[in-house]
Amino acid sequence: FLQIVKNILQLLDGHAEEERQIAPSAAVFYASLKMREEVLFWLDKATDEKAPQWRERVLLALIKHYSRNEKFSEAQRLLDEMIIQDEKDMAIATIAEHMASKHPVDAGFLLDEIKDLRISSSTAKKILAEPAMFVKPQSLYQLLLHLQETPDELADCLEAIISKDTTGKSADALRNLFVKKIISEPSALKFLE
Repeated sequence: FLQIVKNILQLLDGHAEEERQIAPSAAVFYASLKMREEVLFWLDKATDEKAPQWRERVLLALIKHYSRNEKFSEAQRLLDEMIIQDEKDMAIATIAEHMASKHPVDAGFLLDEIKDLRISSSTAKKILAEPAMFVKPQSLYQLLLHLQETPDELADCLEAIISKDTTGKSADALRNLFVKKIISEPSALKFLE
């Protein structure tokens, strides 16, 4: 099978436009086989200083692949190579979504790196659907901190947290985080009576 794919890809040799278009798929194919040199070869094929979006597409495809396979350190390493913010935001969102099930607190921290509000809000909603987000109060706290700048999104998030809280633990944790306990002291009015 590998030889068949190599033969097909060799047919594109010398056709730069077609090579750039197939580069994301080829890089992911070789990444799945742990063939690092071939991955780098296809990343290089997509590199064009005049059109950096081609390289970004390969990096994004690789980040999606590594995130799906829970190789988050490799995904984040590639993230550092990205230069186009929109593509980078999509990559961060992908990592956060996949990370939420096993590393919910870290996924919440990643939201702060996303510059595009639409992408960060959408990602916040997606990771909130992950049951692991409800295991540790810190996961929810990080998510709420991120959403504090967008009142409507924060309200939606709080509503979702309360509706999914079957044990009451999340509601108690939220209450402890946001509601100050009133210390019972004698009222000043009592002394005036």
